[in-house]
Amino acid sequence: MLTLLHSSLDSSSPLYIFFFASSKVELLGASLPNLQELCLDGSQLASLRDLGTALANLTSLSLADCGLDELDGVAAMPSLRSLRLPGNRIDDLTPLCTHDCLQVLLKKLISTRKTSSFP
Repeated sequence: MLTLLHSSLDSSSPLYIFFFASSKVELLGASLPNLQELCLDGSQLASLRDLGTALANLTSLSLADCGLDELDGVAAMPSLRSLRLPGNRIDDLTPLCTHDCLQVLLKKLISTRKTSSFP
């Protein structure tokens, strides 16, 4: 269930949405196909695949402390320019090799033992 916390006719104001833990996070992209920025810091995600395949317009994603250990599913977000992943145990960054738009990768606190194949 998505609950709207703030709405404004001013397009420069952010839209804040409270997402209940019992909600299916994969419905987020289907509900908001033009979503450009998403912060799920502190959420527990088994995989990025849990976010579904409808986030093609997402340009900024923050997943600090989400319990992630891989980036499988990031291919469904080809427009990503900023990806923040501190506090996760991600060893392999190679799934990001096809993300030509990616400009910011915050990997502080990430184990990066297998980054030799990352350009």
